[in-house]
Amino acid sequence: MPAALQTTTRDSTFASTRWTVVRQAADSQTSSEHALAALSELCQIYWRPIYLFLRRQGYAFGNAEDPANCSEEC
Repeated sequence: MPAALQTTTRDSTFASTRWTVVRQAADSQTSSEHALAALSELCQIYWRPIYLFLRRQGYAFGNAEDPANCSEEC
């Protein structure tokens, strides 16, 4: 197993997937306000683990920050 996968901390692990939030963000029948709130929540949950993953892959600070950021609506 790669060393990056062996060493995990509370800050670098993915939270359990909250499928109800994912469905709300993707559901076309959900009001725009609720869909954006769900998307914002997903961004808050997953930003740090995605950022840390990209840094461990060798991306520089700014280059890892950009892809990890959600759209400006978050």
